[in-house]
Amino acid sequence: MNVTVASRSATEKELSIQLPGADLDKAFEARLNEARKGIQLPGFRPGKTPKDLIKKRYGAAIRNEAIDKVVEEAVRAACIQEKIVPVAPGNVETFDAPEGGEVSFKIVVEVDPELELTGYADLKIPVEIKAVEASDIDATLEEMRGRAAEVKDSEEPSKVGDMVGASYRRIVIDGVERAITAPAFQVEIGRGIPEVDAGLTGVKPGQEVSIEFTFPEDYADESSRGKQGLYEVTVEKVLTRMLPEISEDLAKKFGFEDLAAFRARIEKDLKANADRAGREAAWDKAVDSILEKNVVEVPKARVRGYVEWQHNRMQSQGTQLPPVEQMMAIWAPEAEKLLKRQRVIGWIADKEDIRATTDEVGARIQEIAEMYSLPVEEIREELKRSGRVSEVREELRGTKTLNWLIGER
Repeated sequence: MNVTVASRSATEKELSIQLPGADLDKAFEARLNEARKGIQLPGFRPGKTPKDLIKKRYGAAIRNEAIDKVVEEAVRAACIQEKIVPVAPGNVETFDAPEGGEVSFKIVVEVDPELELTGYADLKIPVEIKAVEASDIDATLEEMRGRAAEVKDSEEPSKVGDMVGASYRRIVIDGVERAITAPAFQVEIGRGIPEVDAGLTGVKPGQEVSIEFTFPEDYADESSRGKQGLYEVTVEKVLTRMLPEISEDLAKKFGFEDLAAFRARIEKDLKANADRAGREAAWDKAVDSILEKNVVEVPKARVRGYVEWQHNRMQSQGTQLPPVEQMMAIWAPEAEKLLKRQRVIGWIADKEDIRATTDEVGARIQEIAEMYSLPVEEIREELKRSGRVSEVREELRGTKTLNWLIGER
């Protein structure tokens, strides 16, 4: 086998491969013998059909199967020989295999480019943590009160705080009518797009409503941001919430001895969230700073793989989504950014030999157990059974690397 390698870009390798024609002849003969065992033609016992007859009838298909096998094995051997690690199956661009002649083909494979980062060792990014005020605790308590509310169907006109269930009759964005992929939806009035909330206020079940609005600039679907929208919907139901009093009974409903213990836990959680938010903001600044100073490229196959994984994950949870090809336009930029971030963190962790210790993994498992109010041994055994202890270790390694970047070493 003769292999020539050329770099098309940082993420693409072009392999030109030549093989003796005997390799294909051998693979064809082996596949022909396999096919003969399973083919039975009239007048012949199973496995006794003459090879010449099988070749005449099925030779072209068998040769294509032999070609696939030869190409697959040759590409695998070539990648091992040239120390190339493809991130996805390659794309065969040219192929030539004349009868009796040598096999030659060109295939392009995507790879993770080599990386060498600079300017990451002394970023000096401060962690700014927002103080938790009594008003923050009160607001969270009010939110918890809402979670404990009893929800009932209502025939009264909807109001702020009610939930409205409706079905789309028509969706128009910037004058273009869109297919309705998820016909039903439910919103809480006062928590969505203001014009949509206003359009669903004062409605009753069975009422048809037409709502014109502008998608906000931070809307989840980037392709819709800032565009004009029109929803024509039919109200299916209005749900109103009966809020409980903020009392000792409410605290006990959430598993606390009294209201003071409930507030103390809320304060603890808010402080933890504030600390996490402050750190995440600093981490983002650190990684963004590194990406500004260095070129980090991601193979297209990895971006697509991430989008496909996200698409499958959300569909398995019951979310109705357009096909992957449509979601690529929406999710690909964010997927590429995330993959660049992961590459940077992984490279620095390797370079600086940052690891999670056994004690740190144990402490993290303890935190998970407390989070779910389960015995730590039960959580540990479940993680071992599912093979996810390594995920905990990698998560900690990433967090330690990010903290190292902002100066906590």
